Amino acid sequence: AQGLRRDPAISPLPFEAGPLVEATFASALSRWFGVLFWFVLLGLAGALGYRIVQLLARNAAFAPQVEQAQREILEHTARILDWAPAHLVALTLALVSDFDAVLANWRGYHAAHGKGYFTLDLGFLGSLAHAGIDADVEAGDGYATDTHDPLVDLDDARKVLRRILVAWVAVIAVCVIAGWSL
Repeated sequence: AQGLRRDPAISPLPFEAGPLVEATFASALSRWFGVLFWFVLLGLAGALGYRIVQLLARNAAFAPQVEQAQREILEHTARILDWAPAHLVALTLALVSDFDAVLANWRGYHAAHGKGYFTLDLGFLGSLAHAGIDADVEAGDGYATDTHDPLVDLDDARKVLRRILVAWVAVIAVCVIAGWSL
């Protein structure tokens, strides 16, 4: 679970359901969905560029080599590059999970923080992850009954992320089979 942290140099994640689920979704965004999104749009160069920006902006191993002003620019660029994939992950989460719960949480998050959808605040993704996973458990998904057990929530997050990944790959496959250029 500690491998889910954005930066290995930061303090360990507490063994609680909330931080683990948020770290799981943040990790999946930067390691799977962001890379896949930019690969589809710009090919190998897009995926590689995205991953390099993520590592330079958020990994403490590179901090001594990068000046503070450059680090701020890299972090801002990383947030810009994460914006579209994060919203697509949120939309897909709504489709593969409880649509009403996720959409209500998405709207509620932005209303509570007084920011629109076009800001670079991606904190909504962790909130939506909890809403989707808790709604699945409450609906009686058949394998879990507790929405606050860290191991159960971590397993549920993994299963939901797999469903999101399958949905993304299915859309890409349909586009390829149909001969549509993305």
